Amino acid sequence: MTRLDNIHTDADLVEFMAKQMTIRIPQDTVQWGYFLIPDFKDGQGILLFKAHHSFSDGVGIGQFFMGIQDEYDPKSAPGLKTVPFWKTAMVYILAPFLFLKSAYVNFATPRRLNFLNNNKPFTGRKNGAATQALNLAKIKTLAKQLGCTHNDFMTALLSQALHEYLKEKGDKSTSVDMAIPFSMKQPGAKAKDIRLDNDMVGLHTSIKLFEDFDEGLKHFKKQFKIMKSSLAPFGVMFLALFAQCFIPLGLNKYAVDMAMEKYSLVFSNAFLSKKPMVYGGTKQHQDLGCYFFSSVPGKCYATFTLLTIGETMGVGCYSDEKVIPDPQRLMDIFVKKYDDVIKRLK
Repeated sequence: MTRLDNIHTDADLVEFMAKQMTIRIPQDTVQWGYFLIPDFKDGQGILLFKAHHSFSDGVGIGQFFMGIQDEYDPKSAPGLKTVPFWKTAMVYILAPFLFLKSAYVNFATPRRLNFLNNNKPFTGRKNGAATQALNLAKIKTLAKQLGCTHNDFMTALLSQALHEYLKEKGDKSTSVDMAIPFSMKQPGAKAKDIRLDNDMVGLHTSIKLFEDFDEGLKHFKKQFKIMKSSLAPFGVMFLALFAQCFIPLGLNKYAVDMAMEKYSLVFSNAFLSKKPMVYGGTKQHQDLGCYFFSSVPGKCYATFTLLTIGETMGVGCYSDEKVIPDPQRLMDIFVKKYDDVIKRLK
């Protein structure tokens, strides 16, 4: 654990985290570590956790932190819902076809240039920004009022924010290709059953950029409804297993990098716990602050992450400075759109 005594503002924290995302963990040591900020501000302390993706996927890390709290509750843990037997049987019967379709989508889909994916060489310097904690209870209540999920709601806001951000930059892009990480991991029945491994697959999709929130919400409700009933995640899972077992590591990395170059944005919804985490009888993580996630270093143009713990949600953006030079402006636009829409709450 490394102690940090010179970080006392949100700006300091953002700068430190963005810099840490560019520093590789030496391969001759454990692929994880902690940073302790004992005196951040207003009497608060912060414990930062950094890990290589080989350590685990985000869902596994979320389950890990739930497992070491006062009481582990599998019902509050993130993860894939139990798949019924008939669907499991169908998946394995259709496995060869799902595998071929996923391979085609990953390698035959053309690379479409836009304001993010624009051939600009990376500088290696990363920029990041995040919102303060948003009230998830209000988001869920309004989403129910609008007849949508909170994922539909937040994606519509992201679409609006990107549309306005591009308009300010003079860019006329109307859509963005993105990867949505999808966890295939199920929660452990007990804390000892938690597995720190990678069961994450990335679904390729495209989101349209809307100026009007209601128009975007209507579109994403339909788009995500189709995605939820799709067997595509299982096809990507079979493709990943095939690559791990039969393709040499060097060639595998080349194939992954080639596929990732087609994604302009990684949109990750990290749902870590349905309840606030409790350590030593004290509720933690009431103010989420900053959270950044990078899928494949060097090949990920930008990430947009929703981090949910209990009834709070934080939103973060992270990219190379050549891709999004001012991510805080994008976050400010997102919060403005959020404030405008949340006023509809009855």
